[in-house]
Amino acid sequence: MGPIRLAGLVRATWLPVVALGGMTEARWRRVRPTGAYGWAAIDGLLDQKLMAVPR
Repeated sequence: MGPIRLAGLVRATWLPVVALGGMTEARWRRVRPTGAYGWAAIDGLLDQKLMAVPR
């Protein structure tokens, strides 16, 4: 969606908007000024070494 569209969504609703999909701490710092209520992630918070699947 990107930060510009996220900001539009935040302005268009009175509901809390949560940023999802590909979020990391660095991306949250970029989209936080949009007024989003928060963010959620799975892969962005996990240690990628622990997720490696041995072949």
